[in-house]
Amino acid sequence: MLIRGNAQETSPGDILGTWQVTRELKDGTQDVSTLNLKQSGLDVTGTYSSSIGNATIGNGKLAEASLTFSMSLVGRQLEVTGKSLTNNKMELTSAARSMSQTFRAVAEWPPDQRAGGQPLSLLPFLPAPMTRAPLTAGKKFDIYVHQTFSPSALILPAFGAGLSMLNPPSQYPREWKDGAQAFGREYGNRVATASARDTASMLATVILHEDPRYMRSGSTNMLYRSFHALSYTVLDRTDSGRRTIAVSNFAGAAAGGLVAIGYLPNGYNDATHAGQRMAAQFAVVAIHNLAAEFQPQWGSIVRKLRIPKPLPEWWVPQHR
Repeated sequence: MLIRGNAQETSPGDILGTWQVTRELKDGTQDVSTLNLKQSGLDVTGTYSSSIGNATIGNGKLAEASLTFSMSLVGRQLEVTGKSLTNNKMELTSAARSMSQTFRAVAEWPPDQRAGGQPLSLLPFLPAPMTRAPLTAGKKFDIYVHQTFSPSALILPAFGAGLSMLNPPSQYPREWKDGAQAFGREYGNRVATASARDTASMLATVILHEDPRYMRSGSTNMLYRSFHALSYTVLDRTDSGRRTIAVSNFAGAAAGGLVAIGYLPNGYNDATHAGQRMAAQFAVVAIHNLAAEFQPQWGSIVRKLRIPKPLPEWWVPQHR
């Protein structure tokens, strides 16, 4: 169980503050709760609040990089151990005295509070993870702003534009192939395409009451997980949790493919090329879903290899 919050950063042993606890459930959703910690030397007290009840923390002790405490929740006495108190992150393991089962999970994305408690992906091109709480139109807009206008969403297209400059279409005019002006056009094209896709998709989710988040399959079978991710591109969920046709994805792909008709050079601004771009944008949505489905696997590999995060933390700062 990974928790992250607004604890002070003076030392690894300073845990005073409010933490958000995110636990992956078997059905692919996330359970989000709150841990409010108070510290007096090495003694720790506080409260735990969740959708199933509240609890008071007792016997809390802090020793070097470990935290232990107990609490009674829904009639069960839980013993909790926290490890890795570094960089505002802490992994928790909880066990019930009356049961042999141990509860642990890892949240792959540090939750960003700007969406009113809705966790967001640190990589803006990935869909936000599903939680049990339904989204309002305002929270859908918050997710849209994060995906479309965060610094990383505006910087990453520059890399794609650079790759396009290495092998541009042979029929492109010179102003689209050489020099700074060509790079600016390629960059603007990528930003416009992604913005049109995300805007049309967001409007469709609000109007048609679709949920823009992604729900993991909860399975361990790779083939089933791949099928689930690809099918989620065509069939997603409504705000009430029912399966429905993913009109928002179709609308976003259409907008992303059509927007370039207004500025691409002749020979590339026709209906045929627009249809090809629509298909490409729909494939992008499918790839994003696959990446979100398997993020627990490739995310853990990145951590084990100690590869730095691809995006600095200040790109998605915590809202205090």
